[in-house]
Amino acid sequence: LRLHADIDERGLEWLMRRQGLPVPPTAATGHRVGLLISKSGSGSLFAAAGENAATLAVEEINAEGGIDGRPLELLVGDDATDPATGALEAMRLVRAGCRTVFLMTTSATYVTVSAALRSSEVLLVQTLMNEGGGHDRLRIRLGERPHAQLATAAVPLMRAAGGRRWFLAGNDYIWPRSVNSAARAVLPTYGATLVGERYAPLGTVDFAPIIDAVVASGADIVLNTFVGADAAAFERQCHAMGLRERALSLAPALDESTLERVGSAAAPGIHGISGYFQHLDTAGNDSLVRRYRESFGPWAPPLSTLSECTFEAVHMWTAAARRARTTEPGPVADEMRTGQFDFPRGTVTLDGTDQVHQRMYLAAARGACFGPMQPAGNTG
Repeated sequence: LRLHADIDERGLEWLMRRQGLPVPPTAATGHRVGLLISKSGSGSLFAAAGENAATLAVEEINAEGGIDGRPLELLVGDDATDPATGALEAMRLVRAGCRTVFLMTTSATYVTVSAALRSSEVLLVQTLMNEGGGHDRLRIRLGERPHAQLATAAVPLMRAAGGRRWFLAGNDYIWPRSVNSAARAVLPTYGATLVGERYAPLGTVDFAPIIDAVVASGADIVLNTFVGADAAAFERQCHAMGLRERALSLAPALDESTLERVGSAAAPGIHGISGYFQHLDTAGNDSLVRRYRESFGPWAPPLSTLSECTFEAVHMWTAAARRARTTEPGPVADEMRTGQFDFPRGTVTLDGTDQVHQRMYLAAARGACFGPMQPAGNTG
């Protein structure tokens, strides 16, 4: 087997920055926007698909003439799944001319970046699922919310498990703790019993103590709020230690890219709950997946709610900029905050508050993908 690899200019710049080498700025030719993602660290499993999806959106927008006749330029930063690094990268994107930065990162990075750029007139758009809050005129958080995800999944999952005992396990930072706080409020209203709660730092490799605690609790369902590589490692160890024979898993942030790392043997029993899956059967999604494969090839990482959301966010921002007839952060944010948007996942509604309304789907892992999708009536 012979492997030939090329490093493009963006890849070379990334390598230089990771080595602490200066990267000379380039002159802008159009409207610059930033994308802050986790190219490295435990969140890196879904970063490539997210960058691809944003790149596809920019290409489509530029094929339509861009914004007021000028092209859209996408600059990418790597937070390394670390909030402090994320803040430095976000400031670099702003210095390069980005007045809007899309974040496909952990909530911990979002909070740190938001604080670091508080005195700057920069629009931050968190694209993927989050706990809500922390918004103002120049802070928009899209994606699924924990209360809606849990309300959608609770009853059918307890029916599938044949039990009502839940164990909460996740990484020790804002989003997992917020999801588990929502679980304590939502799940008992559906008759669930909470039997345990444990956390581990990002980058943990040995989850045996937590799995032992799950087994001892007699849980029927594990709410897995680990992310990226941690989520994959946790599920593999659950399978290896025999937990899958005792309990199902609900993993809101375990997407298709992460599921590939879990492996087919450990996948049965894992469930996802989100507004988008790659195998969602809609005409808009069929077209998106086809265009994605045509652009990035059959072996590109799969789309998921964590990556497809960047495609939606860039298109949403562009539609708002065209309506506002400017790319200034304030007017664009005002246009983005209210309205209905038709995307491959279906209709997404922003009502001017912190809430994002969309249909949720509960899906079971089948090898390296999720399916079939079970639509639910409530939106979040």
